[in-house]
Amino acid sequence: MLYNTMLKAMANAGDVFGAEKMYSRMRAEGVRLNSKFYGKLLETAAKAGDDAMARQWFADAQANGVAEDQVHFACMLDAHAKAGDLDEARRWLERTRDAGLGCTDGMLGSQDGSMD
Repeated sequence: MLYNTMLKAMANAGDVFGAEKMYSRMRAEGVRLNSKFYGKLLETAAKAGDDAMARQWFADAQANGVAEDQVHFACMLDAHAKAGDLDEARRWLERTRDAGLGCTDGMLGSQDGSMD
């Protein structure tokens, strides 16, 4: 539980360096990382606008068989948008729609997903 509390604080602060250290330590200790943990890592990267770290953690989650979810996709979109890579943010929006994850309505600010 201590890991979760610490990671939540790092996510709130956008502390990518601290989250990476914790991630490395947990991997070294053989702790199995779940979808929620990766979600917090991605949230940390998104808050910091660190799209490179977000891509790395997303790929690691996939490589370790962690199922992608709404949080993961929303954080990827957010990380790219905050990093100023709007083309990649749009691609993540499309990937989210294609995956049928349904988080795009809230991202766009309307119930039907339209911008008007």
